[in-house]
Amino acid sequence: MGRPRDGAIDVAILRAARELLADHGYGGVTIDRIARRAGVGRPTVYRRWSTKADLMFDAIFEEVETIEIPERGDAVTGLLEMAKVFSRALASPAAAQALVAVMADVGSDSDIAANVRGRIRSRTTDVAALVERAQSEGLVRSDLDPVAFVHAVAGALYYRAAVLGEHVTEDLVVGIFDLFTRGLQPPDTTIST
Repeated sequence: MGRPRDGAIDVAILRAARELLADHGYGGVTIDRIARRAGVGRPTVYRRWSTKADLMFDAIFEEVETIEIPERGDAVTGLLEMAKVFSRALASPAAAQALVAVMADVGSDSDIAANVRGRIRSRTTDVAALVERAQSEGLVRSDLDPVAFVHAVAGALYYRAAVLGEHVTEDLVVGIFDLFTRGLQPPDTTIST
């Protein structure tokens, strides 16, 4: 049995990847550069990540994947906090453009696609459970599709950051989230059916 992995090395590699991304953009990031900056060998990087795309996905979304889904408190507030965490991952233009490149790799490499899509689906399921909790608490409509809600919020943030190249601010996140949670109704208006 081999030695256990050193978590500090993972942290150093992810930090090096983010720094190089900020300095050189996605095209200027290589596994060699990451390894040098992290002070490790290339095999050490490849034991953890099989491709640059997988590594960069982790570097961009580390906080999104590791934040715990709140089990107590107002579920809608928890959903807003999750949206803010997602937006922080897209806050830098370099990260947003790197995500576009990673998604291009998803379109052309079935192994990368399986990994990235599987992780996105898993996290979507986690966040959708928070939407379901909000439904059970009577905070959002019971007929709302929880997965569609998660896709709509994440998609709107991705579109603004990665496609339009806009800086995703907390105010933008709150505005998008408010649009999806309250819909198109004017304040204090009830739509009769």
